[in-house]
Order: sequence, then structure tokens, then C-alpha cells
Amino acid sequence: MDTNRRSPLHVAVVDDDADVRVAMHALLRSFGWRVTLYDGAQQLLTAGLAGIDCVLSDVQMPGMGGLELLARLRAGGSTPPCILMTAFPDEQVRRRAMAGGAVCFLSKPVDDERLAECVETATGTAL
Repeated sequence: MDTNRRSPLHVAVVDDDADVRVAMHALLRSFGWRVTLYDGAQQLLTAGLAGIDCVLSDVQMPGMGGLELLARLRAGGSTPPCILMTAFPDEQVRRRAMAGGAVCFLSKPVDDERLAECVETATGTAL
């Protein structure tokens, strides 16, 4: 991990599925990272991004989906890097996500090691 960091990475998890949020919380905490859970994109935007180092968001959610969240974050300027995940992987959606600025596009169930690599890449840190 970056030796200049004084606190653990802070990852925001945005997913409308409570089971996924709980699983992601446990997994990310096992890497020593701080985690905040949001049940939707609007909840994250309302709470604000202060102190968030990385956003992990589902693609398909009621209301605002992950692609729209990514676009809104990028339009806002300097924002934390985003990783998108989906249970319904589609090459066209993956291309849109990557073109829109996503660091990674993951399929659910998420591979633990791949997720850790994506967070490390997104934040420029290492476990």
C-alpha cells in the first residue's frame, strides 16, 4: 500500500441487491479497506464523494444504473475511479463502460483476486 497513505482505502459499493452489498463489504474489508454501502446511485451522489478513493457499482439498478452514474461522475470533473460489475455481461455494455472511463468491468460473481487487482489499479496502491 502507498506508504504516504495515513488511512485505509475507502471504497464505495453501489448495488441495489442487499446480498451483494453484504458480500462486497466482507470481501473488501478482508483486504483491509474501509467500505461504505449504497443501495443506489442517487444515494451515493446525495452523500457526496468526499473521502471516497474508488467506486464499485452495479451496472443494472432501478433508477440510475452504473453507466449513467459513471457518466455523471465523469461530468463532475475530478472524481474517484470507478469499477463496474454486472450479472449480465455484454460486450457492448463493457465497451461503453470502458469508453466512459471505467477502470474495470467485472462479471458477477466477482472474482476476489480480480477485484483486488482492479481496486489497486484504480487507486495506484498495492496490498
